[in-house]
Amino acid sequence: MGGAHSLAGEELDLDLGTLNNAVVVDCAGDMPATLRAATGLWLANVFQDVDGWPMHFGRLQANAERAARALHEGAATDVYAMCTHGMNRSGLAAGLVLRALGVDGNEAVRLIRLARPGALSNDTFRGIIEGVAATHSDAR
Repeated sequence: MGGAHSLAGEELDLDLGTLNNAVVVDCAGDMPATLRAATGLWLANVFQDVDGWPMHFGRLQANAERAARALHEGAATDVYAMCTHGMNRSGLAAGLVLRALGVDGNEAVRLIRLARPGALSNDTFRGIIEGVAATHSDAR
């Protein structure tokens, strides 16, 4: 997880070719065109960090499943979730990928917070990952 304006997270480096076999879930639309072009699979999922259900959640969930499938099938070696600060939107995207890989919701939240202390302060996003909010009408 990382952010365009964050001091923490893994930097995406074109020189090392780290993106060739990677899936990048862009939750803020801040990625430069050069990084988008270098990515093996770039998935746009721009939504607001507000304490409410994300618009177009079905698309976000489908893209998380697509990223997990790419990892599982060996089409990708890494998944990067990016937003502005690398905390809530990228945390939700990372959590959905972990859930699609079979990780329990509580464990997914724990792993995200271990990697990014302070992440998932958005109660709704955390609840979605934990499965509390899985009955929302836009979950399809």
